[in-house]
Amino acid sequence: MNDSNKDRDEPCPPLDLDSCHKIFTPITLPSGSVINNRLVKVALYEHLSDLFGGPPNAVHYDLYSQWSRGQWGMIITGNVQICGDHITLGRDVVIPTSLTAESLQPFKLLAKAIHGDADHPSSTASSEGNVDSCLTIMQLSHPGRQSPNIIGGRWPFVPPIAPSAVPVGQAHRKSDTIFSRLLHSFAFQIPREIPERDIPALVDAFVRVRRWRQRAVLMEWNCRQHMVVNLIAQFISPKSNHRADAYSASTNSLHFLHDIVSSIRACEIIPANFVLGVKLNAADYVDSSQDRNKTDELQEQERLALQHVREIASWRMVDFIEISGGDYESPDFMSPAQSAQSQRQALFSRFSQKAVQTLAENSLNIDSSPAAGPRGTPLILLTGGLRSLPLFTSVLANKHADLLGLRMSVLCPELPRQLRASIRARENGAEDTSFMESPPDPDVSGLGSPLPLSEPLLSWRRLERVILSVFLCIWSIVPWSSRDSSVLARNMAWHTVMLRNVAVGTEVDYTVGGLGAVLRFWFWVTPGSDGGLLDGVWESWIAMGLVGVVIGLVVGSW
Repeated sequence: MNDSNKDRDEPCPPLDLDSCHKIFTPITLPSGSVINNRLVKVALYEHLSDLFGGPPNAVHYDLYSQWSRGQWGMIITGNVQICGDHITLGRDVVIPTSLTAESLQPFKLLAKAIHGDADHPSSTASSEGNVDSCLTIMQLSHPGRQSPNIIGGRWPFVPPIAPSAVPVGQAHRKSDTIFSRLLHSFAFQIPREIPERDIPALVDAFVRVRRWRQRAVLMEWNCRQHMVVNLIAQFISPKSNHRADAYSASTNSLHFLHDIVSSIRACEIIPANFVLGVKLNAADYVDSSQDRNKTDELQEQERLALQHVREIASWRMVDFIEISGGDYESPDFMSPAQSAQSQRQALFSRFSQKAVQTLAENSLNIDSSPAAGPRGTPLILLTGGLRSLPLFTSVLANKHADLLGLRMSVLCPELPRQLRASIRARENGAEDTSFMESPPDPDVSGLGSPLPLSEPLLSWRRLERVILSVFLCIWSIVPWSSRDSSVLARNMAWHTVMLRNVAVGTEVDYTVGGLGAVLRFWFWVTPGSDGGLLDGVWESWIAMGLVGVVIGLVVGSW
């Protein structure tokens, strides 16, 4: 365990077994659906589909089958893009244009894998019933202006759509080097503003109302979440929404989201127990391009975020609100010396607690007009920085959230089941220290952990280290100003590569460093490619040619 993780765990209170049991108590959503425990496998970036997007494949089935064995209370998929011409890094899952039995079969198989269906080849179900039933959520997304050039699903230099013609990273360009600005200009075009007359069609792309019955029945999904990041967040944020019409951020920033949610609830063929959640990111409420070190400005950002929580709750159409984007382990980020990222964490650390308080105080005063739906107060799902058992219990005991969103599912895919066994062992008097500290962080800035002594002297992995050392030396002299974004991109690549390890049942490999993860991230062939091995290798080489365009750009602090 590294020192930084130990330092973060020191403020945690002593472990209380009674508090531990609350993690495994069921909780009921406003729709009436019951979540068996409070542990949620939240969305992670996957990068597992065909180049330029496609349906789920065998790797997805194996990956989610591993998670189904873990007995999670709720499993949320990675991003499923609603439009094939707006994707992120080229290998996103995309909803098919034509919703036929054949095109939806891969999604049905994915649902079966999540539920541990014994008929599925990747199933973990057994006659003993070791797989608890969990809610499955398809997370729909549209990247908007964050869809990059070429690998974003469009012809080269065709701009993406967005609420306003505000390019990614515009606020940082004055401080960037010429090299950085040229790279950004090539990677991200100035987006095309969506005309107001085209917004209803975009809403319908999210909803797919007329064909929902076919999809819901055939695919066996019992709920889905609309992700309030990317395009929807771009409508909410005044940084990316400069519109002057009914969808202006200054007059009605939640208008677009409300159109989507109300369209779903207005559809008579959608069942009453259909679960719908939205996601708010603390980063969307902090403008990192300006000086945001003042307490009063942070409080204003918090006020706006809580206002959005209250408004969404007043619709009485949403079952849960996911709050993410910060670090619960580090709440003391009010110092003026801290960075913009720390300011987002400061907002996040208080946001979730105040959101729960706000909803509790206003639960009896929620709008009961005919325009509001029949549901009650949504639950709060907290995602970010929850990496140890003392933190899990602290969040629930202090009523900072109702549900715990864990990204640790990469490092420990069977965490709920193992955590339950650990708590039982403690009750029986065993000295079990499992999950008491955060797992170690990967070395994404270097070459990774040292190779084991058993590794042959003339092995491929040792040769790889020599080559990567040369690359790191070259990278250190590149006139690239956004070093933090580079580290974030390597971290994303490392966790994505480890997802592939989870899919095949192998352990997390800390000997893989940041640059090695980036190479593995792009040098990857989709299993079972229809074009055979040659086409798969060719796809990977195309992607590798674009690494210099997108690395450190899409994932970061833009």
